[in-house]
Amino acid sequence: MGLFFDSDEEKARKRELKEEAKEYREQAKEYLDDAREYLDDYKDYKSSAKDYAQFLSETLNEYTKEKVEILKELNSNISVTIANFKNYNIRGHVPKAPSINSAPSIPNFTVSNFMSVIPGGNLNPINIVLSVFSNPEKDRDEARRKAREAERYCDKVARARTQMIDARDAIKNTFEYICEERSVIRELMGKLRSIIKQLDEAMKQQTHTEESAKYTEGICKIAEQIKCTLENGVTNNAGELYDDYKIYSQRIREINNSIPAAPSLGSSSSWLDIVMKY
Repeated sequence: MGLFFDSDEEKARKRELKEEAKEYREQAKEYLDDAREYLDDYKDYKSSAKDYAQFLSETLNEYTKEKVEILKELNSNISVTIANFKNYNIRGHVPKAPSINSAPSIPNFTVSNFMSVIPGGNLNPINIVLSVFSNPEKDRDEARRKAREAERYCDKVARARTQMIDARDAIKNTFEYICEERSVIRELMGKLRSIIKQLDEAMKQQTHTEESAKYTEGICKIAEQIKCTLENGVTNNAGELYDDYKIYSQRIREINNSIPAAPSLGSSSSWLDIVMKY
């Protein structure tokens, strides 16, 4: 019986197929290695997003209660000042203090408020067995199929990683914004307490004027802006601030920046022009 040997052309073709299969297996391995790195990053960013969601929910709950107490304080102090103006028959326009007699409904923020932004989906590592077949053409085709499968999985994990970074950053940015705003309102309250104290002293010394009444009106308007941040929603489920909230927040920041660190009646009234336009 005769023996059959591959021709030189067939041998060259088999070598070519084996080389292609080898390259595809190397590609698959590279894609899987990259995917593992992306998956580790994804898990790290997801953990970070959950941490910031926890920080944000706790901060918002504390800050909301703090703002309610601030409004109660302003209402109480300004009401006394307004009463004194009325007693002294000041003709300047003095508004009614913002009503904070009963605490507004305080939303309870939880981590779940912000977790819907976090991408889901199955990102478990896939098991791609890079088998070697005796048939060179079948081996090449199977290696190519596995390389494409690994590439698709790598792309999927890479996209999820990018989405998770965006989700983490959205929650992180809101957390930092709220913390900054909280510092601004605390600084603003220090200035307002100083102004109210000076108004009360003016009452005692009977050196009050119609201009003093404008200061009281300005403080009432500031209290209204703070109240608006309580009455409007803060964030959406993506952890992003609502546009209306940002408007009132920016007004508060502008007002604070316009009031000197050590305000005094008469010499630092330019902030009133800013407050009165709201």
